[in-house]
Amino acid sequence: MHQRKDRPKDILKEALTRREIEVLSLVAEGRSNNDISQELEISLHTTKSHIRNILTKLQVHDRASAADLLKA
Repeated sequence: MHQRKDRPKDILKEALTRREIEVLSLVAEGRSNNDISQELEISLHTTKSHIRNILTKLQVHDRASAADLLKA
């Protein structure tokens, strides 16, 4: 019996909301919090909250590690 191995992007889709994936995509492009909030037309506080939630859900400590998961 073969065990299914989830791909990182599949795991991300299950763990993160659609908006968090949008934010993470912009983080992966190297965008700043200010850029992200302007691009998505959300407050800076909301942007920071999304990033904090992403780091918690993905159990990583920094933006670069989260972005690496998206690129995998």
